[in-house]
Amino acid sequence: MRLLLLLGIFFTATGFSCAGAASDWQSFGFDGNGFVKGAASAAIRVRDGYLPVPADALAPREDQLPEGTGAVALLCFQQRSGGKLKSQSAVAPMAGVAVTVTGNSLTLAARSDASGYLILALTPGSYDFRLFGLSKKVAVEHGKTALVAMRGGKRMVD
Repeated sequence: MRLLLLLGIFFTATGFSCAGAASDWQSFGFDGNGFVKGAASAAIRVRDGYLPVPADALAPREDQLPEGTGAVALLCFQQRSGGKLKSQSAVAPMAGVAVTVTGNSLTLAARSDASGYLILALTPGSYDFRLFGLSKKVAVEHGKTALVAMRGGKRMVD
């Protein structure tokens, strides 16, 4: 009984709520044209003020964004279609592809993860993301996550 009372005092004093913590995260999936709330394909979980987490992460963490930053969740994908013998999803994530990011006096290169995502915390501003010679402008806002998808062609040697 004392343990339950102590736990109740802890949760009340810290403002922690099991129901509230789970409901703050929103899942988005990419349908080949854009990100759709609640869609399952190529899903990512997003919460303001936190680094996004791919929905298939084995041990998802809740890491707050560093002070003064926003987040980018870039999905690198290939378009594909089904055939007569086998239906397929319209999107195939591209794992391990190199992406170059420039902007705000910054240049960096990184690789997409196994889910095809590149997740970064960046200072607010405008950035240019480049994948296989194609580029996309991305605006980063303080405490927010920009969901971005870039379609790649045939896998090239990086």
